[in-house]
Amino acid sequence: MSENETIPKKSHSQINKAVFFTSALLIFLLVAFAAAFPDVADKNFKLLQQQIFTNASWFYILAVALIY
Repeated sequence: MSENETIPKKSHSQINKAVFFTSALLIFLLVAFAAAFPDVADKNFKLLQQQIFTNASWFYILAVALIY
C-alpha cells in the first residue's frame, strides 16, 4: 500500500442516541395508548388538538407566513 492510499474507515452514525431513544419511546407509548384505549385516546387527542388550535394558531400562521 502506498502512502497516498487511505484505509476506508467505518462510518459513524450522526444519530444522537438520547434523542432517538426518547422519541422512539414516546411514539411507542402514544401508539400503545391509542391501540389499547381508542375511545379515550380519541377524546384526549381531540382535546389536545383543540387546545393547540385555540392557544397556538397565531404561531402556525406566523410560521407559514415566514416560510412562504
